Amino acid sequence: RENIIRKQHQYKTQYDKRRPDPHYTINDRVLVRRHGLKYKLEPKFSITPQIIIRAQHPVYVVRNEITQIETQVHMNDIRPIYISRLN
Repeated sequence: RENIIRKQHQYKTQYDKRRPDPHYTINDRVLVRRHGLKYKLEPKFSITPQIIIRAQHPVYVVRNEITQIETQVHMNDIRPIYISRLN
């Protein structure tokens, strides 16, 4: 029993070494994962960006920019948007 607990702790520390732990702030623009895809080549994340309006890590409330619908989303289902500025 003690060996199992010790090994579980070792596995967790090894996993956490490389796992990113992103924290998002209010008004960050993000993409949200789409669940229940029908086709293999459909985009996995929403096409329209969404804005974080409430942050309570690891659960965030996001608002769609177009429809203004608010949704509660876990941090595993969020990806940041990187916007490049070309001048």
